[in-house]
Parts: sequence; structure tokens; C-alpha cells
Amino acid sequence: MARCRSAAVKLGGSLITVKDRPYTIRWEALREASRILAWYASKGGGLVVVHGGGSFGHAEAERLQALHGGSLPGSAAPRIQAAMLRLAVEVASALVDAGVGATLHTTHTLCGCGGCEYAPISRDYSSGLVPVLYGDALACGGSTLIVSGDRLVVEAAESLGVECVVYVIDKPGILDSNGKPLAVVRAGEEPPLLGGGAAPDVTGGLRAKLEWAYRAALRGFEVYITGLDGLLKVLSGGTAPTRIEA
Repeated sequence: MARCRSAAVKLGGSLITVKDRPYTIRWEALREASRILAWYASKGGGLVVVHGGGSFGHAEAERLQALHGGSLPGSAAPRIQAAMLRLAVEVASALVDAGVGATLHTTHTLCGCGGCEYAPISRDYSSGLVPVLYGDALACGGSTLIVSGDRLVVEAAESLGVECVVYVIDKPGILDSNGKPLAVVRAGEEPPLLGGGAAPDVTGGLRAKLEWAYRAALRGFEVYITGLDGLLKVLSGGTAPTRIEA
């Protein structure tokens, strides 16, 4: 496996937050991820970082859904945005503290109801900085649109022309029926444990993540799904965890 010379890395919300405890960050995991990404950036790897909502955006969206009978009216967007911005500032700060030239972009200002504009992150990436994006929400008509980080990391990778797309989750990879990481998952396959465990979140859970990973693989990217322990291995060209193939 060759070293990723440039990468779009998605830090899952369940990795960097305690998902069943609203507004709680897993500081050890966030700081370790930041140290690994700082090492990678210091070796000249082009990098863009996207993170999920975890117990910030997801918790707020689910609370508002319950309040509004399962739907998200447009008036819900500001509260979800505020929750996500709180987390995004902490993620960007952890990256900067570790030595990453992280530059934070508010997703709801980059994205509209018809899509996202990536010129601002391309500008910063071309200047040698590390753009940071995150799953977010925006008002579209009378409802709230959730823009998932799983989607953003693929679109950002495409916009910047990076080599690798890496999803970092709270498990060692995509698991088989014995709970062991699968070395390879091919586009269109449904792993045995897909959807097992917790109920899907507002962005569709693991199933939606895999759909975006499949799209990235079909578009020619090297795509990996790994736990935090495998992130350094992926970025440095070591033994890969779960690889997604077209």
C-alpha cells in the first residue's frame, strides 16, 4: 500500500464525542487524531479535515425532531448550526494546538439548497493550509437540510483532487459477522453487520457513510474506513484497515 500523498479525512462524530452524552467531547481521541494529522501535514501531505456532529449537532437535531413530530422546520437550522459551530471551534483549536495550519470554514455559508461552493477551501488548500469543514444544517424553504460530513469529505476530495479519502470511526473498520474488520469491501456489497447496534442518526448512519465511500471509490479515490488506531497506518502507507474498492 502506497503512502497517501494527499488526503481528505473525516473524523466521525462518534469518535470525537460521547454520542449518548450531549455536548461531550472525547478529548483524548480528538487530541490523538490531531497529533496524527499534524505529523502527516508536517511530512508534506496535502490535507482537508471534515468532522461529524456526534453529541453536538446530532443530539440537537434529534431533540428538535422530537419536538416537531419527526420533522425539522427551517427554524431548527440556527440551533443546529450553533451546536456544530461549538464543536467545530474545539476541533480546529485542537488541530492548531497540535501544529496543524487549520482554517475553519462554516459549512452553512459554503452550501446552499442546491449544493456547496468549494472555492474558498481550494484557496486555503493551495496556500498550504488545512481547511476544516463539518456536517451542518441550513434552512431550505420551510425545512432544514442536513449536510452530512460523509458527503462533504467526498465532494471536498473531488474539488481539491486529493488521493485518499479516509473515514475514521469509533470501530476498527467495517466489521464481519464475527466482529472482525473486513480487509476489503467492494462497492455495492452489504457487510454482515451493516446497521447493527445503534439506530441510524439524522445523516443515515453507517449505511449512508458506506454509500458515500462507494461513490468515492467509483470516482477513483483510494478509500479507507478505519478506527483511530489505523489512521496513522493509512496515511503512512502501512497495513490498511478496511479498504473500499470500486
